[in-house]
Amino acid sequence: MVNLFKRQKDTLIVSCLEDVVFLHPPPTSPPASSPPLSREQLAAQEPSSHDPILRGQVTLVTQSSRRARRIRVELVGRCTRHGGDGSHNYEASATLEKSLEIDLQGEKLDAGTHTWDFSFIIPSSTAVGERSNYGTVRHSIRATLHGVGNFRDLTSVPKSIFVIANPAPPGDLPSGLEIDVRHPANELGPIALHVSSPHLTVASLLFMSVTFEDPPEGLKIMSVQAFVRQEFEIHYSASEIPVSHPPVQRKLLFYADSRLHRRPLLDR
Repeated sequence: MVNLFKRQKDTLIVSCLEDVVFLHPPPTSPPASSPPLSREQLAAQEPSSHDPILRGQVTLVTQSSRRARRIRVELVGRCTRHGGDGSHNYEASATLEKSLEIDLQGEKLDAGTHTWDFSFIIPSSTAVGERSNYGTVRHSIRATLHGVGNFRDLTSVPKSIFVIANPAPPGDLPSGLEIDVRHPANELGPIALHVSSPHLTVASLLFMSVTFEDPPEGLKIMSVQAFVRQEFEIHYSASEIPVSHPPVQRKLLFYADSRLHRRPLLDR
């Protein structure tokens, strides 16, 4: 019975048309000591990258009329890093800070739902998202509505934005991956490895096949394991902190054991 008289709170929500942004980083400038490029080399260089646009909307749901001065939308990128080499070096910094304001000039907003559109240009040189044991790069966006007089400010819950590097040309989706490696003959005969992926991004599908082109008679495979080696190089903005090289990590992709399969692994 008491809940019938409990006043619901006003809410502010920020949303994006797409919360995944693909960046095609611009080409790296050659060192100052490098010889100047010829006209043909300049013409063959990759064209300049374009900066994608993040579009979104701020939604205010108010239970009664209120006045508002302005809405401020902030897009922030934060980076943390630590060596992971036994040292206690740690650093946190901003990689991206952008904001815009929508001036409401103390407008009276009636009870109900109100929306405002916004957009940000994200530089292609922005640090892309990263999650590892040695540091993170995260991006988020939030909105704040500044009230007038007795009307308090409202702040939305930060919304995560996923900024992903894309080696494909600007504006295109990530291209597929095709790798073929052939190992020369040894006691097992020539071995061919094929790796393919429709889109090589986070949480993408990866297809792998191993072919024994001329296996010795009676060869039986007991198990198959696949790993990905990850190497990190940690740079700090403080010049007095040296570059760190944490130990190489191995990530298990899959493990197949012949004891768990009825068919021989050699024929799979």
